[in-house]
Amino acid sequence: MTGPRSAGASGGVARGAGSRPAAAPLLHHRVEGPEGRPVLVLGPSLGTTTAVWDAQVPALAQVFRVVRWDLPGHGRSPAWLLGAGGTVAHLARLVLDLVDALVVAGRDDVATPPAHARALADGIADAALVELPRTGHLAPVERPEPVLAALLAHFAPAAFDQGNGYSPG
Repeated sequence: MTGPRSAGASGGVARGAGSRPAAAPLLHHRVEGPEGRPVLVLGPSLGTTTAVWDAQVPALAQVFRVVRWDLPGHGRSPAWLLGAGGTVAHLARLVLDLVDALVVAGRDDVATPPAHARALADGIADAALVELPRTGHLAPVERPEPVLAALLAHFAPAAFDQGNGYSPG
């Protein structure tokens, strides 16, 4: 889960400005929420699409310009974007060039244990990590309210700084 410094157009491709040529094919994404609001990028889990965030987006899109994206080979992002031998670092180049990040992990996640989430957060400049108790691999589906609370707590200060009238609760 990330809040970028910039994002692409609705239904297009997410890109990090200056990190790749403008003509380079990039990830499929959806953009929701008013223009001019702080941008919040929500990343998927393996085996899911942008739909994994359906429970949180209506509330988040009132405050943020929400960008959610499909992993290569999922939803509408072609698999070849990552290519044979692609690594997490290659994926990071597609997504994290211009983002501030909040990694949300389930403490009971067997597929991606908390130690992996800590390593991911440690590998992203200035990233924060939230571990949710009694939560497995699909935190936004299993525990939508705590995930929404974590996102708002982490990213809402940017909304307040924008002077957009947002008030939590």
